[in-house]
Amino acid sequence: MVSKSSSAKGVEAFIYYNGQNQTFFKVFDWARTGDELQTNVPFSALGNYLWQVQSHGLSFQIIYLMNATQLGAPNSWWNQVLLWNRVSRNWDIIYQYNYSATLNDQQTGWTGSWGQIVETFQNSYAGTNQMGFFKIPSSSIAMAAGGHGNY
Repeated sequence: MVSKSSSAKGVEAFIYYNGQNQTFFKVFDWARTGDELQTNVPFSALGNYLWQVQSHGLSFQIIYLMNATQLGAPNSWWNQVLLWNRVSRNWDIIYQYNYSATLNDQQTGWTGSWGQIVETFQNSYAGTNQMGFFKIPSSSIAMAAGGHGNY
């Protein structure tokens, strides 16, 4: 699955796999021209972030994530990716990048046009089973200021 914020210099967060090779959690940061692919967290290190959910009579492992592009001060932005830690019950910052850009830089060019998708780089998505989306109860997940991850 891929999730992108809707700014030209935003950030994407996704689970990356290539055939039978090891699986990783990665971030693609559009603000880092020429060095966009960031993080390389092995899937095996994500245990505190994995949840089991039921959908359509099947059990799935999921990860709650939040990605954001925010303006801190004039022309000073940051991209963040956070994962919900089911053990500590906090959002952990898995990735952050601070950079300079104007508001016009963020609003021009391609700004993304999707929510969560399965991105396979194939011509057809035939045979992909529907999983759906899950409502996160506000009582069980609240924004935690200052939560930091180990990555």
